[in-house]
Amino acid sequence: MNKKVAHIEAFTTELDLEEELKGLVKYGKPRMSFLDRGWHCRIEMNTHAEGCSFDVKSDFDLPTPSAALAQCKERAEKAVATIAGSI
Repeated sequence: MNKKVAHIEAFTTELDLEEELKGLVKYGKPRMSFLDRGWHCRIEMNTHAEGCSFDVKSDFDLPTPSAALAQCKERAEKAVATIAGSI
């Protein structure tokens, strides 16, 4: 049995990707990179607590920059919501 795997693109144009990447600045310092087999996104999150830091990362080896950015954004939003909910 032969099944096709669907890859859903989060952003359809280069401009969408650029705007979404700029939007991640509200969370911290975003970085995109291409490693041996795929894309990765990381955000060094903004913190205002002395001695505190954390990063939010996508999985490694994602098929497109859009996929890496979308996963990282989703994880950043969940992290912020979790922190806000625990205060």
